[in-house]
Amino acid sequence: MTKKRPILDPWFSRPIDWHRTINSPQAVALIDDLWQGHFQPHDKPRPGPKPRTAFKDQFAALLVELLFAWLEDPELSLGVPFSVNAYDTRSRYNAPGMSKAIIPMMRTLQEAGLLDVADGSYGGAGKGGNRNTRVRASVALRERFRGLGARPGDFSRRVDQECIVLRDGDIGLVDYTDTPETNAMRTHLRAYNDVLAAAFIDVSTAEGHRVVTGVDRGQSIGPQHHFIHRVFSRGRWDCNGRFYGGWWQHLGSDIRRHILINNTPTVEVDFRGMHLNILAAQAGVTLTDDPYAIDVPDNLSLDAGELRKVVKRLVLTALNARDRDSAFRSFRDLWPTGHIAKTLTNAALNNLVDTIEARHPFLDALLFSDQGIGLMNIDAQIADLVHRHFTAQAVPVLSIHDSFIVDCCRVGELIRVMQDAAEAVTGVRLPFSRDGMGLDEVSEDIRDDLREWHEGRTVRCEGYLQRLATK
Repeated sequence: MTKKRPILDPWFSRPIDWHRTINSPQAVALIDDLWQGHFQPHDKPRPGPKPRTAFKDQFAALLVELLFAWLEDPELSLGVPFSVNAYDTRSRYNAPGMSKAIIPMMRTLQEAGLLDVADGSYGGAGKGGNRNTRVRASVALRERFRGLGARPGDFSRRVDQECIVLRDGDIGLVDYTDTPETNAMRTHLRAYNDVLAAAFIDVSTAEGHRVVTGVDRGQSIGPQHHFIHRVFSRGRWDCNGRFYGGWWQHLGSDIRRHILINNTPTVEVDFRGMHLNILAAQAGVTLTDDPYAIDVPDNLSLDAGELRKVVKRLVLTALNARDRDSAFRSFRDLWPTGHIAKTLTNAALNNLVDTIEARHPFLDALLFSDQGIGLMNIDAQIADLVHRHFTAQAVPVLSIHDSFIVDCCRVGELIRVMQDAAEAVTGVRLPFSRDGMGLDEVSEDIRDDLREWHEGRTVRCEGYLQRLATK
């Protein structure tokens, strides 16, 4: 038996994704070989109802994910529930029909030296150290994987994966009865996902399939991470509703500016101070300048730029909180060790809040009143309208909640659609900013010069060119 290797960093992981499939005869042959060698002799017919999904197919889903994670990073682990209660074969969120039978399968692979396992931990409800069990391919299994010659492009997703998700904080995923509204949302979102799946979306400066973000070991990119789902919270359809899942949502703006869509440079357009402007519009107030800019207090050693970041985070945290104490704790948790904002006392933060409310009196009754979840629902409605417009034209547009990325040929169109969508949802056209002009915004006589400007700020590294050539 191959010597086992411990998983030294179980936090370098992501949740397992049972919905991934592979189109590779070599991978199918490996799955058959492992099944016959470790499971088929014990897979005797059993009395009672048949499993919704054959045990071998469930095993295949596990192997496909282990293979894909190994391609992402050999040290990457997968978070997997080892509780039998985590596998409800009737749930709409379990399209592959995974059952509790997968747990002994993983233990069998572990005993055979094919799976590294770090058992989960639970220290009580809400404890920071709580985590699911982590698994990854062992050295022996990696050697088998290496002979497959598999590439990320060999993988795809099940078409029946649920993309309209309802959650409740205490219950978790909530099964629901479909309505005409949920069916329509699913139809539109699946069409949007189809547009994304057909496009080549990549970071032109990324040599590999992971982008180093500066705060962790990187973010995986590529078409296998294009699947977008919509999440509603608190078991209600009027709470949250934002779109999640795109790898671009996890990158900073400094990296997002290097995203190319179908090898074309892009421009990002964002709603400026979106939530504050929405609340101001609801109160009948018009904000004419930067809503997060205030005079630097005498007791804070911050320049204007840093102060703006502090004020913005404080306002948004306060809008999401139900009370001051929890808001201030959450605010301090957002900052790295050593940053002055992490040391601000409740009294200092109260003084900042007083300054903000003096500048924006309409916020007096809104801060610390749990407004955020409703505001997210509003910005999600706007994003949905933007998605639908471009999906109807088979044009990919990437959303990051209150901002959108589109190829540089359609920036003017994007701005019009964003403002039309904002007006349709909120009754007002919200202010915006962007990081470049679009070719459709300038006269034809300078269009070639603008195209050269976009190309001039675009660096296509060797890794990107190789992915482009084999897409």
